Amino acid sequence: MAQLEQQKPVQQLFITVDPKRDNPEQLKSFLSPFNLNIIGLTGTEEEILHVAELYGSAYMKNPTINSETSYLMIHTGYVYLIDNRDRFVQSILKIRGKYK
Repeated sequence: MAQLEQQKPVQQLFITVDPKRDNPEQLKSFLSPFNLNIIGLTGTEEEILHVAELYGSAYMKNPTINSETSYLMIHTGYVYLIDNRDRFVQSILKIRGKYK
């Protein structure tokens, strides 16, 4: 038990793949019901694409819905574990509501 108490807390980050609709205020509103210490991140389309490419993620706007305001984003469902030195540790894929 003492070893668990010495562990550093985990910082959770949520990175949007839709910066056109997800500004910092919208991310905060979206994440607040989860009652977790999650930081929501956004950026330019180029910055988000760069991060997605670094981690092998993919995303795209749903091509079957042709509207600038009403559309869905299709994206991979990975959780990435990064250590406190910003090094990749492991990825976990969410499939049908379960992490594998």
